[in-house]
Amino acid sequence: LYLYLMTNKNELIEGHVEHLKQLDAENKLVLCGSLHDYPGGMVVFNVDCYDQAILIAESDPFIHSGCKTHELRSLEVANKDNIIYFEGVEVSIVRLTGGHADV
Repeated sequence: LYLYLMTNKNELIEGHVEHLKQLDAENKLVLCGSLHDYPGGMVVFNVDCYDQAILIAESDPFIHSGCKTHELRSLEVANKDNIIYFEGVEVSIVRLTGGHADV
């Protein structure tokens, strides 16, 4: 039997963390973290358009290096401040666009 051990390349981790710090400094980072039931993590950020979002995702050193893949999605945030009624049931929907909430 053989096995191989894999280690993270510190420069990729450091670059990824710096990427997140830069997003935070630009007030674009909403939240990020690893997932316990999925082999990876997520980064939630706020920008004006899809083109900006893809540039940010593809500039993450994990993704840029090919070490990790990604799937870009948009998110509609629901909370008590954006409640609408749908057939008698309270439903909350808001779309964040360019830093503004659109119901």
